[in-house]
Amino acid sequence: MKATNLPIQDRNPDERESLYQSLAMDMRKEDEAFSGQQERYSARTSSGDHRVPNNRVVWLRVLWPLLFHGVLTVTIAIFMLVYVNDRNFNISERKPTVQLHEGSLVPWEFYAPLQSDITTLLSISIAILRLVAAGWLGPLCWRCAFILMEKYGLRPQQLRRLISYNTVTIPRARATEGTRLTRWLIWVMLAITIPVQLSAPVLTGSITWLPAHHTPQRLSNLTIAIPTLNTGRFTTSRWFSRPENTNRLLRLAAGLTSLTWGRDTSTNTIRRYIPGLQLEVNSTITNTTLPYFSVKSIEWVNNPNATLSTEQLSADPAQPCRRLGIERKECEVRSPAGFLIPDPVVPYDPSSNLTDPKPLVISERRLMKKRIGSVNKGADGSPRCTYSNGTEVSIDNFRVDRPFFYGYTICYAYAWIDYVAGASTCYDCLVSSHRIVQNNSVLHVKEDFATTTALRLAPVVTGLIEEQEIIDVIPTWHSLDEQVIGMLTRAYVVSWVALTDRLAWDNLYNTTYSVSAPASQATVNVSRVCIWLVLQSLVTLSGVLFIYVQSRTRTLIITDMTLAVFYLDTSAIYGRNDHGEEETLPPRRVRLEGDCLRLKIE
Repeated sequence: MKATNLPIQDRNPDERESLYQSLAMDMRKEDEAFSGQQERYSARTSSGDHRVPNNRVVWLRVLWPLLFHGVLTVTIAIFMLVYVNDRNFNISERKPTVQLHEGSLVPWEFYAPLQSDITTLLSISIAILRLVAAGWLGPLCWRCAFILMEKYGLRPQQLRRLISYNTVTIPRARATEGTRLTRWLIWVMLAITIPVQLSAPVLTGSITWLPAHHTPQRLSNLTIAIPTLNTGRFTTSRWFSRPENTNRLLRLAAGLTSLTWGRDTSTNTIRRYIPGLQLEVNSTITNTTLPYFSVKSIEWVNNPNATLSTEQLSADPAQPCRRLGIERKECEVRSPAGFLIPDPVVPYDPSSNLTDPKPLVISERRLMKKRIGSVNKGADGSPRCTYSNGTEVSIDNFRVDRPFFYGYTICYAYAWIDYVAGASTCYDCLVSSHRIVQNNSVLHVKEDFATTTALRLAPVVTGLIEEQEIIDVIPTWHSLDEQVIGMLTRAYVVSWVALTDRLAWDNLYNTTYSVSAPASQATVNVSRVCIWLVLQSLVTLSGVLFIYVQSRTRTLIITDMTLAVFYLDTSAIYGRNDHGEEETLPPRRVRLEGDCLRLKIE
């Protein structure tokens, strides 16, 4: 055996003295090192409140995920409410191509994100936000666990549940130095972070995508040729020289109604059908002429028998046809559902009435005769009026709707109509649908050569329009007044358009236009964004509560929780399960080899 390995009592006195001095020196060094650690800890806790660290850098390292989470949350909310809301985005191309009137394709004026770009960016932002929130909530669980174990103690299964599932735990016992307030603050701190994990659908579902179009842009100097009656001479009178030609024009006008309005019940815009128009919806035409018809008032006659003359009450439904030179047997409409009673029939004179009209604005008050049902006899033999919806109302006790005068088979109502008819110039006229333009602003009436003739055609066209009810292509009106306004306006407009398209085919007006590209408009539900903001603010609230709880404990705040568990002495619980029972586990130790941590199984 070597001398250096001899027991102390077997060595010579000089060796024993040297060994004792070396051991005493090592013990003094350890005492000095321990005393230095105590002094540094005392200095750190002696100034002010010993429970709150003074180092701002330490707190910044602890709270940076919380601060970053708040900034990112506000940024996402601003992005949604300021940038995304009510903005148009492209559908399939960031710089789409649009078609001009003659058919050529040109690139759009500017780039814009796609709808899918916005949804992708929002999803990425929410994913980053969840990562940042996890950077705060993960260490928060460990910090709360340390505080609870210090003040109250935790069972192993409680600790596992807290770390694994962020589930609030109930302390096993209450420490003498602890308070109930601290325990419940930790309970609230952990509980309020649970809804944050489920808040993403609230934000992603706040966007509604609607079909839309970009603001029109003028991408070409090309023009559109539009028929216009701007002379005092119609190019041909063949449409009125023979009844069959006039009837063809009337049927054309009635057919334009379904093309122009369909089942739409709108009465606040004037529309015009332009054959051959090949512009995208929401494009605009610099200027064009539209018909103008406006009903100023409707005054229903309360007592027709007492206030109207015999001529007015018995106005012949065939009068409008005769004013066009069409006899009753050739009239397309036997009994119009409603028409403005014209003046006494003026003999048909193409040379003076149709080939050389004067440009006029007609503003007048005229009596309208409106068919509202048919007459039959009730059970008591008294005449009753059966409405088109099947309701039977006694004539003598009629009070539920407009008063009427009845003939042998048909019930009529009468009303005085104040209206203005003419034409108007539409600037930046909107293409509302395929080959349809409508006013986008207030129109001002002006004189027009087709005013008088269009008013002659309108009563017969009204009857043809209402006959389309059989095939269910006319609108479902909400009231009788709305029906009267809608039908009178449509009858005049399509009569004016049919006249212009057929009689001015060689008199064209060239105008420029601006085209629009289809887009998708985002509409953000502000209330859902606010709810999402409130849920995200719970993370900030958890940080405020943690700062308060940390200030009430003597446990120094741990800056880096990543390796904190490696610095704990857990030998007392090693080899025991959640119930405190011993288990056979292989010894495992973490050792520092160079600059790496290595796990050793012994």
